[in-house]
Amino acid sequence: MIVIVYTSLISIFTIIMALLGLLALLKLMKSHPRSIVDHRELLLYCLDDDDVTIRMKALELIAGIVSKKSMTILVHHLMQVYIIVMMMMMVMMMMKSVVALIKR
Repeated sequence: MIVIVYTSLISIFTIIMALLGLLALLKLMKSHPRSIVDHRELLLYCLDDDDVTIRMKALELIAGIVSKKSMTILVHHLMQVYIIVMMMMMVMMMMKSVVALIKR
């Protein structure tokens, strides 16, 4: 029981720290947009996060730094994320169908 609570607290702390970092980068982007470009890999990593808020803040930042040069990398990564999400949705729909059939 204690391990579960401890793990949950660490997870919540991690989400809060990620959000604080992304919010700080959003403020920094207003005055120094070029400095955010150095964190592109981190922002792409945040797009894979389970938390929707983290993904949305990362998208806000990426939209602010996208250029002709980085467009290809960004679109490729977004397509990979999209494919994974679609596959997960298909699996969930199939599981619901199987559960419905078993209940009959």
